[in-house]
Amino acid sequence: MSNAIALALIQHLIRTEQFDTTDVDAIADALERKDDDHAAHLVRLQLIEASAPTQAEWEADRRRAQFRVIPADGGNST
Repeated sequence: MSNAIALALIQHLIRTEQFDTTDVDAIADALERKDDDHAAHLVRLQLIEASAPTQAEWEADRRRAQFRVIPADGGNST
């Protein structure tokens, strides 16, 4: 499995709440014991990446923020 696929899988598992910080730390700690500090850092980084909105979510939020509600009276107060 390529690194990109493994990291994407970890991100997905975090987003779907099948992995939590304990799981990520256990994986990263195991990598550090194998002297692979870079891989451990990348695994921990996935916690941050997974907590950020995806590009699609970000764009949808941005578009929703552009909507304006027009009052039933058309904005004309009497």
